[in-house]
Amino acid sequence: MKHGLAFGLRHAAAPQWRRRVLGMACAFACVGMVGAAPQTGNDTEVVVQTPPVPTQDGARHQPTVDFSSCAKPVWPRDSLRKEEQGTVTLSFLVGVEGNVIDARLKKSSGFPALDAAAQEGILKCKFNPLRENGQAREAWMTMQYRWTLDGATVPADAVQAALVTRKAAEAGDATAQDQMGVLYEQGRGVPRDLVEAVSWYRKSAEQGNPVAQNHLGVMYWRGLGVAQDDVEAGRWYHLAAAGDNAWAQTNLGYLYATGRGVTRDPRTSLDWYRRAANQGNSTAQVALGYRLTHGFGGPAELDEAIGWFRKAAEQGNPVGQNNLGYSYEIGRGVAQDLAAALALYVKAAAQGNGNAMEAMGNMYQTGRGVPRDLASAQRWYWKAVAQKNGTAMRRLAELFEHGDGVAADPTGALAWYFAAANRGDRSAMLRLCAIYEHGELGQQPSAELVDTWRAKAAQALAQENGAPPLR
Repeated sequence: MKHGLAFGLRHAAAPQWRRRVLGMACAFACVGMVGAAPQTGNDTEVVVQTPPVPTQDGARHQPTVDFSSCAKPVWPRDSLRKEEQGTVTLSFLVGVEGNVIDARLKKSSGFPALDAAAQEGILKCKFNPLRENGQAREAWMTMQYRWTLDGATVPADAVQAALVTRKAAEAGDATAQDQMGVLYEQGRGVPRDLVEAVSWYRKSAEQGNPVAQNHLGVMYWRGLGVAQDDVEAGRWYHLAAAGDNAWAQTNLGYLYATGRGVTRDPRTSLDWYRRAANQGNSTAQVALGYRLTHGFGGPAELDEAIGWFRKAAEQGNPVGQNNLGYSYEIGRGVAQDLAAALALYVKAAAQGNGNAMEAMGNMYQTGRGVPRDLASAQRWYWKAVAQKNGTAMRRLAELFEHGDGVAADPTGALAWYFAAANRGDRSAMLRLCAIYEHGELGQQPSAELVDTWRAKAAQALAQENGAPPLR
């Protein structure tokens, strides 16, 4: 589940049905061309590498990029706030018309949000295609996006805006004080300073500004600029929620679901989620739908749950789209409709939702709603793996174990089972129990490892049946 989960920058996040993981493969190397795509407050360097194409009497011409056609990759807001930086290496297929028809993560930056932003950027580029004897042909290329904060410049208008905001904040304007907190937290127009951000949030919060009260609660929750303190976070969330701040109400829903900083109370959690959902907060709508589906805090209410998923999906919330898609896939709360499920998964996947990517991979693997296509299944699993989806990791492990569409690889299968289990996939944990109990995949039996993974699986089940982790 994606973005801002477990109390992101301003909010908590919502549970989904499926999960995620790591990198991707497609090997092409070589030297190419370099271009720059500067961003507001940061730099993104783009390095294009093309496979060497032998020339024969000048008849073959390798693809070249028209950088003027490339949309500047947008630095993800949360990544910028966390000062995430690194290099993303992508392999992509240039079609005969010069458009990018497939993009795959070759080497991760270490930050999924930066990886996804780079993939979105390359899909918007236009190329002069490979030509052989005058005929355009498809060709794979490699590109690097280097996200770096070093030497970044702040636009003059951002500095000026910060000066204007500071003047109003120093005069006691509560909204401006909150905005100064945001500027210092994000380093926009001022040096990034979390302690100073907390100071401005507090000034505004103490004037009764619900937005600032929620912001201050987030800082305590995450331990940004202050010592981490769940109880103090909850206190500020309560004050903000009393002022009808929907994000604070959502955050309280999470606190009462998990018992962080408050006494765990599923019914109270449901009440807070419902208040925020009624205000149109799509994250709360998804969380409420999830809890109503599973009967947390009261009896299961599938009709109402579907209604909340639908409201979130209609707002473009990718988690809502994924969860509504899953409902259609299995026929829970609605009549089973695989075409509707696939359409919703496509929308969610287009926004980087790894759960939807894994679901699409499974539909292609099993031939449910689409013709069985193992190549497409693997492609979607790899995309989900790039989003750290544990279920997709397990799916790959199963393919490698059984040689389904790929060469059988016991060592690779074991590695992916471990990766999936370490991402919390309970089925992978149980498979590891069996592997070490019976000495499968070339492993020696180990009672100790059986007990270890069985205990982890039991813990994962308890968590699923209680308050599932919100990401």
